[in-house]
Amino acid sequence: METTLTDYNNLIELVEGMVNENTNFNELHWREINDSIAPKDAQIPFEEGVEFIKFNMLHAAKLHTCKEEVFEIIDRAKNQKKALEKLEKIRNLWEKD
Repeated sequence: METTLTDYNNLIELVEGMVNENTNFNELHWREINDSIAPKDAQIPFEEGVEFIKFNMLHAAKLHTCKEEVFEIIDRAKNQKKALEKLEKIRNLWEKD
C-alpha cells in the first residue's frame, strides 16, 4: 500500500492533537489506540516514553486510516484535562478555607 501526502497530513494533524497543550494524552489513551485501532503487529510502544515513539510507528499503526476514531480519543483526553483542572481549582478552594 502506497502512502500518500494526505496520509502524512492526516498523521501530522493527529500528532498535533495528541501533543497539544490543551490535551492530557496519557497511557490510558495510548492503550485505547493499541486496543481498538493499531494492528496487533504494529502496537505503539508508549510504555518506554512518548519521546521514543517515531512517526513511522504511528503510520504502521494505521492511525491515518482511523482519523475520526483517533480524534474521539483526543477529545476525551482534552475533556479529561479540563476535568482535572476543575478538580484542582476545587481542591485549592477547599484547602483555603
